[in-house]
Amino acid sequence: MSTEDTPQVAPPATLVIFGAGGDLTRCKLIPALYRLAPQGLLSERFSMVGVDRVEQDSEGYRETPDQGIRDLLGGELEQGFWDSVLPRAHYMPGDSLGPQTYVRLKGLRRQVQEGQVGRASVLFYRATPPRDFPNCPAATPGPRAADELLARDGRSRRSCPS
Repeated sequence: MSTEDTPQVAPPATLVIFGAGGDLTRCKLIPALYRLAPQGLLSERFSMVGVDRVEQDSEGYRETPDQGIRDLLGGELEQGFWDSVLPRAHYMPGDSLGPQTYVRLKGLRRQVQEGQVGRASVLFYRATPPRDFPNCPAATPGPRAADELLARDGRSRRSCPS
């Protein structure tokens, strides 16, 4: 196997998920992270910030993926995921179309990355209806070129595949 074929550990990053309480996050993103973590492919400086309209705190949000993954994968789950990744999952209620959400998000991102050596990239993932994209303040990347905006084009299903 060549070096190009060898999976590499992802660089340090904070993944910000708009629509963090929805089906796409529960059915695709969290299970993908669940599969990467035991292979050691997530940086020790990986963190996640969920943003959604549901009023809850980070502790409440950390309980959500457990049931979603159990439903999708069945059986017992790798405890290492919960021990290593979920403590680095944070949540804030907010509307992806509201400018104040981004002001609060900036403060939370600083808090999450506080004490880390070096700079981590910030990836924005919009698991929200495509009709919201043009009106979203984050739809136009700011001056920080290292921050990336990942947008899903939207032909989503209403629920997870069985």
